[in-house]
Amino acid sequence: MPVPGSVVQGFPQTSMLFGHGGRKRIIEGSEEDLRRKERKKIRNRASAARSREKKMERTKFLEEKVEELREENAQMERLVKLIITGSSSLKFIFRENERSKCIKK
Repeated sequence: MPVPGSVVQGFPQTSMLFGHGGRKRIIEGSEEDLRRKERKKIRNRASAARSREKKMERTKFLEEKVEELREENAQMERLVKLIITGSSSLKFIFRENERSKCIKK
């Protein structure tokens, strides 16, 4: 009796000759083929559902980030207006101070 994987006279050494390794051949349209296709369809649906869920989570995260950045932008715009207003006030005060120095001399 030949040992799997051994050299048999006239045949190359291969595990496929002895039915080891590789894929099983399934006759198309057979009951096993239909079960395999159904299992594949179920796995694909589950994968698609996970993918959609992941996409929704990412979209939600990005929408929250957009809102956060808009609020931060609005705060910065208010700060810039305050700085500009303060700068104008300081310029006015500085000019008045310079005029009063000129008048005193």
